[in-house]
Amino acid sequence: KVAITFSSNDLAMSEPGDKVSVKAWYFDNWKPIPAMAVPGKALAEDVSVMMAKPLARKSRKSRR
Repeated sequence: KVAITFSSNDLAMSEPGDKVSVKAWYFDNWKPIPAMAVPGKALAEDVSVMMAKPLARKSRKSRR
């Protein structure tokens, strides 16, 4: 078995079903207000994506 781990700043490879974890923090005036159903805004410090399916090579057409 071979396991490969890599890091990337591009989240475009993520797909539905992948596990995403975010470490973030709020400014005081950005916190959500649950009683008023007002969403908040957070600044992400760390974003991790665990892919549900392993990476696979996409088939290419033969040049013959």
